[in-house]
Amino acid sequence: MADNSDLFQSVKDYLLGRSLAPGKKLDTETELAKRFGVTRYRIRQVMTTLAQMGFIDRSPRRGSTVRPPDADDVSSRIQLQMEVAG
Repeated sequence: MADNSDLFQSVKDYLLGRSLAPGKKLDTETELAKRFGVTRYRIRQVMTTLAQMGFIDRSPRRGSTVRPPDADDVSSRIQLQMEVAG
């Protein structure tokens, strides 16, 4: 994966496409890095973006979980991202 946007889309599709119930633990950064053939640093960047967008919750030493969908929250976070991006 050469491009960050390609990596982001691939990880997002993988995690959200697994139909995990809200609150279900996701793969670790190490497991995802191995699966996608990239460094943990790049996976961490993707996971941070997914958390900022409201798709997942992250907790130190506990891992990441799927966040229950909330249309208003997701909409406001996307709008914020669009405003920041210009």
